[in-house]
Amino acid sequence: NGIWWKHLLESGKPSGTPNRIALPVAGDDGPGRELVHGIVEQLGFDPVDAGPISESWRQQPGTPVYGKDFDVENTLKALADATPE
Repeated sequence: NGIWWKHLLESGKPSGTPNRIALPVAGDDGPGRELVHGIVEQLGFDPVDAGPISESWRQQPGTPVYGKDFDVENTLKALADATPE
């Protein structure tokens, strides 16, 4: 839920496209997380491993990454910059 629905429908790009939007994916189930990574890729976005569910707060409303159309580098930075407050 960290991307605006219209961008989800219209902003997907082929793999390797510069500045392709990245979407963080958190989860505890390795195979499940890999499945979601594949879906994100098929939709035209770069999946970013955001760690286990216990770290998913880093992508919730009010955090630096939430609702932003960042590339992989900026998504990783925003996840790292998040604070639990």
